[in-house]
Amino acid sequence: MPEADIMVRASHSILVVGDAHAMPPSSMGGMVAAATPDCVAISTLMSDDGETRVRVTDRTWPASQRPERLAFKGTIKVASHILTIEDAELHRYLEWPVAIESVSLQIWINHPREPDDILILTGGLD
Repeated sequence: MPEADIMVRASHSILVVGDAHAMPPSSMGGMVAAATPDCVAISTLMSDDGETRVRVTDRTWPASQRPERLAFKGTIKVASHILTIEDAELHRYLEWPVAIESVSLQIWINHPREPDDILILTGGLD
């Protein structure tokens, strides 16, 4: 699956990106992103203010075409080989098959607190 592009109104303005059986962080700690070994929680635009665009790709993404802020860079464990994107009420927006259990992620955002454009890279950069 090379690319997905979805619009979401995430409950509680939080998306959880990770393994289908992941336990999200207990707190965001005042940050836009927080992680556990098997998922990343990321803030979104307040749902009352509109939708958030979320793109996921395993392709190289040119720096000139991605949001300007790096919110997360690291590796998470995806034992199920299915990377999911869910909101705080477990509404699943996307299932993304991954070939390996240890998945490198970069999450780029366009705003430091309430991004309405999120790019999730599971592959390389230029």
